[in-house]
Amino acid sequence: MNFAYKPTSSARETHAREVGFLLGEYGSRIESFTLAFQLLLDTIHIQSRPLGQPVRPFCYMINIFIDESGDLGFDFRKKKTSRYFVMAMLYAEKKEPVERMIKKFYRQFREMKINRSSVLHSYKETDETRRRVLKALNVLGVHIYGISIDKKTVPINYREDTHVLYGILVSKLLAEVIRSERFHDSRDAISLFLDRRGMNRSVTNEFINRLTKDVKDKFGISVLVKITSLTAEKGLQAVDFASWAFYQKAEFNDESYLKLLEMFKEVPNPFLIHGEF
Repeated sequence: MNFAYKPTSSARETHAREVGFLLGEYGSRIESFTLAFQLLLDTIHIQSRPLGQPVRPFCYMINIFIDESGDLGFDFRKKKTSRYFVMAMLYAEKKEPVERMIKKFYRQFREMKINRSSVLHSYKETDETRRRVLKALNVLGVHIYGISIDKKTVPINYREDTHVLYGILVSKLLAEVIRSERFHDSRDAISLFLDRRGMNRSVTNEFINRLTKDVKDKFGISVLVKITSLTAEKGLQAVDFASWAFYQKAEFNDESYLKLLEMFKEVPNPFLIHGEF
């Protein structure tokens, strides 16, 4: 027997907005429930099969973490305004190995009786710790993508709303990951973790709605967005080191840190590609 129920597009879009809002507001307390409910609502497959044949799960959930370095200010008269803004994306089929790696560094600091905060943050760490974390990422089976923009190449109309600009860069990176990585079918889904950026509630909902709809329309893949913090999500601490290393190359022409990331792939600047946006 084969049975399939597919909700209407309006039902899926309404639910996607609700899921995006809930994840942004309440985080891990409801994450398990919302992920399961979204998958059941999107598609339910009940198939007869020979005895002993393995059952494929409803979806293959991919974890993606994003962090950025530099700023999105455009007043270049100010000394602290960066010339470049970079974003890094860490792709992990399972996030547990990344979490264990970060916890291992905490444990080593405790054993060495080093007084420090409970968060690994690249710009606060010693050079030795930065290099050790970057090398440790190579053995986890993760892939890292990065995009950088010379802010002087950004058109004037994109400078007026930096949330829109941020969303363009996230969409560009996410599209590259989907094209490059192996997604099994439309039941696959992405759990996307973003560092909280001081967005107000309305902008956060707008960002989530636009991003989830764009990816669903182009690739048929559901994206569940969780806006959280480095403290709450260790995967964000890991990708923070990658974005910092990438920034050293872009802003200071120092490739020594980025070369430690063997799996790193740079995505072209969208504003230098004719007709990209």
